[in-house]
Amino acid sequence: ETAEELRQFQFAEGYADATVELSPIHREPDEEGVRVDLKATVIRGPRTRLGEIEFTGQQKTREWMLRSKAQLTGPWLNRIEADEARNKLSRLGVFKSVYVDYPEETNTVEEVRNVRYTLEEGRRIDVRLLMGYASYDMLFGGAEFDHYNLWGIGHNARLYGVQSFKSTLGRYTYSVPEFLAPDLTAFADADFLRRQELTFDRREIKLGAGLRKSFPSTGQQVGLRYSYQFLRSDKQTGGAGVEDTRVAAVVADWSIERRNNPLLPRRGFRAGFSAEYATPELGGEASYQRFEGSFSYHLPVARATYLHFGFWHGISADLVQDRGPLPFNKRFFPGGETSIRGYEQGGASPLDATGRQLGAESAMIGNFEFEQALTRRWSVVGFVDTAGITPTIDDYPFDDVLVSVGAGLRWNTPVGPLRVEYGHNLNPRTFDPNGTWHFSLGYPF
Repeated sequence: ETAEELRQFQFAEGYADATVELSPIHREPDEEGVRVDLKATVIRGPRTRLGEIEFTGQQKTREWMLRSKAQLTGPWLNRIEADEARNKLSRLGVFKSVYVDYPEETNTVEEVRNVRYTLEEGRRIDVRLLMGYASYDMLFGGAEFDHYNLWGIGHNARLYGVQSFKSTLGRYTYSVPEFLAPDLTAFADADFLRRQELTFDRREIKLGAGLRKSFPSTGQQVGLRYSYQFLRSDKQTGGAGVEDTRVAAVVADWSIERRNNPLLPRRGFRAGFSAEYATPELGGEASYQRFEGSFSYHLPVARATYLHFGFWHGISADLVQDRGPLPFNKRFFPGGETSIRGYEQGGASPLDATGRQLGAESAMIGNFEFEQALTRRWSVVGFVDTAGITPTIDDYPFDDVLVSVGAGLRWNTPVGPLRVEYGHNLNPRTFDPNGTWHFSLGYPF
């Protein structure tokens, strides 16, 4: 490690062929072993000037974009700087491989070397078909289309669409990786959702743009975006929320992923938080603040036994300006295969006197699972899910508590566990079912 640090220092000063040799000069036994003093001999070699910056192998990528990502300062050849530029090109996500070498410049009196980046472009178009089954949506199918390196300048686009018996979802995202800083992505997106909930129909169109910064060494991400939304809900009753509105909001979010396997977690944790601030001053009609926080933890307690814990809390109300009712679509509707499993999707929402969903302005979900693996692929689980809900923020944090207990069977696939589960409600309300079966793919929390 010491030798490499010395070598890196020489590289930064322009000594491209520097080497470091370590040799022992003194040995002395102590209580912990033998202490050895080392002598470091640095062999610099000639100081090398920076020549031309070359790119080979690119076919569709524009050279001016490559040069904007590989700007070396000179006048000396700094191999550390050249390798950082290689990493920056790799993070664009459009190359299968990026190599750098330093061919010597001929016919020069002093030592001059070029920096040559050899590129192999990746696939520009990728199409994936999507199919599956979920307890509430039933059969669904769709496709995901990715177009990489748009215009030859490293930009990417993704078109995603899914149709089920209960919903239609479409999303388009245009992204610019490595925007102004490492691991910083700029994006613009458009979403369309039409969904049949239990007692109302939801329609949403969302347009947005923002920035997202990743921190790969810690598994964290932070994001900030502006969102303009057209929200509509049909078949609602009572005074819980407006039916049709436009929303302009600023949204900030943070997440950390420290699980050993996001598709099949056995140890580690994940956490996230988001805050949405909407006000007419941003261009919409509605005024509210919406906060969501989540945490999950996974712990092996024996060779094939695991405990899983999950918690989620959401608040959605106008806590600052009190300018009117909360948009109905911005209320929370807990229940379902990833929430409290004694209920269908959205079924654990507060209800009115006729059994229609009111939505919650404050909600909490707690999950506990005991998983016992039977084989490498099969396992059984027992779980307890709880929900605290209230239709109005005045009764924060909740005025009603729902509890489900249940069990299930899981088959672990390469894309997550295939789950069959039954949740039984211990304290069902007047319009609640005694329990609900769920058949789904993916980890619940």
